[in-house]
Amino acid sequence: MRLRRRIRTQTLRQRRRQIVIEGMAYLLAIIGSVILLLSQLSMVEATAIRTVNVRGNSATPSPQLLDVVREKVRGHYLYLFSRGNILLYPRFSIEREIVKRFPRVKDVDVDVENLTTISVTVAERKEVAKYCASDTRCFLLDADGFIFAPALVASDVSASLFVYRVTEAARAIGDRVLAPDAFRSLNGFVVSARGLGIGPVELTIVGDREYRLLLRGGAEIIFDPADGYSQILENLRIVLGANELKTRLEDGRLIEVDYIDLRYGNKVFYKLERDTNTQIENE
Repeated sequence: MRLRRRIRTQTLRQRRRQIVIEGMAYLLAIIGSVILLLSQLSMVEATAIRTVNVRGNSATPSPQLLDVVREKVRGHYLYLFSRGNILLYPRFSIEREIVKRFPRVKDVDVDVENLTTISVTVAERKEVAKYCASDTRCFLLDADGFIFAPALVASDVSASLFVYRVTEAARAIGDRVLAPDAFRSLNGFVVSARGLGIGPVELTIVGDREYRLLLRGGAEIIFDPADGYSQILENLRIVLGANELKTRLEDGRLIEVDYIDLRYGNKVFYKLERDTNTQIENE
């Protein structure tokens, strides 16, 4: 009796094992069939990307943007699913690659227009100033201090832009002159300084605590950004209103002035050409 029970138990186990194996085989066959079907569907011409519309670009060549899209939609995922299918194309990968490859592009949006068409809409950076590593090697800066393209020396637009220089390691395309918030504050200070009647043309960042603002005519204004731009502007306004300097301000130039140093709180030093330092104390 015990022997018969053992034989029956072994037979049942074998049958169950066989059923499980057959079930798994059927399931794998079904999954494989579905995968193959989806693979074939992903290659159907009715949902294949055939047209790419590029918008918003003026300086970034459309053919180069299209090349990025073609590279990204070429080939297959896992050798099975077409990357060129309108439902499966790598949207975010395209966007990341365009921003990476073209520093002038600040933002990009890729979207579906219809079953065979996608659009690529780019927002390009606008130059507000330029960074010069030397007198012959300059680059365009956007409003966040990001270096995004060479500045053409012969360009009228480039020639009219305010210049930033940094005495430490030279910057290149893709770098920043300063952190975005710091640059926006500094550039706002330069714009506000023009409202005082002076003509700033260039600013050199000598160090964290020493910035030098060059004016038309060659005079310099030296200041420490840690003092706060509002206070620096107020001190500069008071100094420029002093009789000794007021009479020397002409067409944005400080005639025969070597520099004005605003780094000493309410004490301001300035030096006339061929003269010694003079001190003005703000009350």
